[in-house]
Amino acid sequence: GDVDESCVQLFAKVVQRRIYKAGDFVTRVGDTGDVMFFISQGSCNATIGGEVLERLEEGQCFGEVVLTKMIHRTQQGMSRADAVKSLERMADVVAVSDCVLFALGLEHANGLVKKVPRIYYSLEQLSKIRTNRLLQQINGLSEGQKDVEKRLQDMEVRFWAFLGA
Repeated sequence: GDVDESCVQLFAKVVQRRIYKAGDFVTRVGDTGDVMFFISQGSCNATIGGEVLERLEEGQCFGEVVLTKMIHRTQQGMSRADAVKSLERMADVVAVSDCVLFALGLEHANGLVKKVPRIYYSLEQLSKIRTNRLLQQINGLSEGQKDVEKRLQDMEVRFWAFLGA
């Protein structure tokens, strides 16, 4: 791939393995946080008010919206504490089955972004696509939704390929 082995090794060293049982909440609407998640095993549902917005499967990630905004705000000089307080999760994410997730926090994400700035660009693009889709679903719009779904899936495939997974 176009990422050197040291970047993949750094990624593997800095993510934290987290286990969730079926029915556990990984995130809740309104929670603050500076972590994104990569699904290694199992599946989760992203929901708002109990309505499933998206089924997240092995190989997919979530939480990139908060993380990319955190990276941007801290790089602009905002303190980590203020940045965390200013950002809230947009959806509940619930484990549908027993899950193994890998969590990437702000402090390690900043190191990865400095080493390979394209990672931030990829996450930012994924964040924009997912936010757009979420807004379409909330507003009940279906026009263009299939295109957005395809772009999101393509972006996730490229992101994982980029990491060499």
